Amino acid sequence: MSQRSLILIALAILALALYTAGFKIGTFVLFGLAVLIELWFWIKLFSARKNNNKSDV
Repeated sequence: MSQRSLILIALAILALALYTAGFKIGTFVLFGLAVLIELWFWIKLFSARKNNNKSDV
């Protein structure tokens, strides 16, 4: 498994953990942090796909 895949998996797990903690505690700061990490995850994922598509041309 590549390092990029491991980072994406770690980001997804971290976001889910923060969502869970935010809902359980009721802290909007944790929920907001989870949203930011999830956005980072999606940006990394789509940039990886875009780079893979460019190399296929």
